[in-house]
Amino acid sequence: MLSSPNGVSWCDVQLAKDAVGPCIRNLNLANSTNIQNIFPKEGKTYDVNGLSMTG
Repeated sequence: MLSSPNGVSWCDVQLAKDAVGPCIRNLNLANSTNIQNIFPKEGKTYDVNGLSMTG
């Protein structure tokens, strides 16, 4: 969480394999990045809260 005298921002930091911590607002990177263009064949399917998510 970041704060300043005029406001507060919340950030869900997720550490990547290369130890970089991008601040992404959505669980699916395809919704907020161009990751599918950079790694077009690397998509995987995960079970998230009982739903099958591909990304």
